[in-house]
Amino acid sequence: MASSRLKTLERHLKSSTDDVQITLNDVNSLYSHSQRPIEYVKKNSHLSEEQIEFYNKNGFLVIKNLVTDDKLHRYKKRFEEICRGDVKVPGLIVMKDVSIISSEYVTGEKAINKIQELYNDPILFEYCCLPEILHYVTCFTGPNIKAMHSMLINKPPDPDKRWDWQLP
Repeated sequence: MASSRLKTLERHLKSSTDDVQITLNDVNSLYSHSQRPIEYVKKNSHLSEEQIEFYNKNGFLVIKNLVTDDKLHRYKKRFEEICRGDVKVPGLIVMKDVSIISSEYVTGEKAINKIQELYNDPILFEYCCLPEILHYVTCFTGPNIKAMHSMLINKPPDPDKRWDWQLP
């Protein structure tokens, strides 16, 4: 796509003067020398330098054992209840994977790939409000946090073998 934009730019420039020669390498070298690396996280008292560097480079950070197993079990149980249809939460949007939406063999949490507007469910939204979670979220957002949209994304195990678990 950048190459086609560059060709369009070159065509426009050539129409006004014939001695302009622009290559993609020229543009890339100009861009790379003038751009500072993007920093998504500034220094703060919660994250180490290594964690900040890792996040700025990779876009994610893993904090092991941040949430206790009993709390995780509570949220998993609620998710499963919603997927089975045992619980109906007004305003909660439950979405099935489009590639398996019509399958009669895939049910429950294996068929659901997203739940949106978690703030409508007090149990699932509780996870978003845990002090141990918010402690780290403030490193990325600052202290004024508001939930405008919330989503749980479910990725079933063995995504490359998804058809294996659909068979009866």
